[in-house]
Amino acid sequence: MFYFTLAIFLSAVITILAKNKAPKIFIIFKPLTTILIIVFAVIFFKGSNPVYFTLILCGLIFSLLGDVFLLYEEKYFVHGLSAFLITHFLYITAFLPKGNLNVPSLIPVLLFSFFIYFLIKRGVGKYKIPVLIYIVVASVMVWIAVNNYLVHGNSRSVFIASGAILFILSDSVLALNKFRSKIKFAEMFILGSYYTAQFFIAISLTFG
Repeated sequence: MFYFTLAIFLSAVITILAKNKAPKIFIIFKPLTTILIIVFAVIFFKGSNPVYFTLILCGLIFSLLGDVFLLYEEKYFVHGLSAFLITHFLYITAFLPKGNLNVPSLIPVLLFSFFIYFLIKRGVGKYKIPVLIYIVVASVMVWIAVNNYLVHGNSRSVFIASGAILFILSDSVLALNKFRSKIKFAEMFILGSYYTAQFFIAISLTFG
């Protein structure tokens, strides 16, 4: 597991370094890093819940599709957004805890998400509705993941909640950088937190 994790880390670092300096390398390593995470999930799955495994695996595969679409975001931005929207729906289904949901915990998640939307709404233009839908669904995903931790409080739920939070933070910085104003070192944070989020979610499959 250590060497596979190291391979994912190195692939992610190459992706980040290549973003603005070596486009051809970036095009290869951006999806490759997600592919390595998918392979990691398949190889090291130790759980006894095939439904959870299938939902997470499908979520990672749709994330890979989103990664590919966003390599050409000027033309396929909505396609990429849609792929990640499906990912969030799959993760919501996978993360649903076996217990009551804490409704008040949804409030801070929504406040944060709509604050981000308030900051970017002037710049989203024709993407206003798709972006708003995405924000709502991503917020629900984080809320469900946090509730998974509140209900179960085990190691798996820690990685689930941490992965979900990092995912929405990555999305938030991406949105601010794209629709509001350029942020220094934005790509480093966006890609770093995104890959860490997906890796944490993949790690949740390694608990029996």
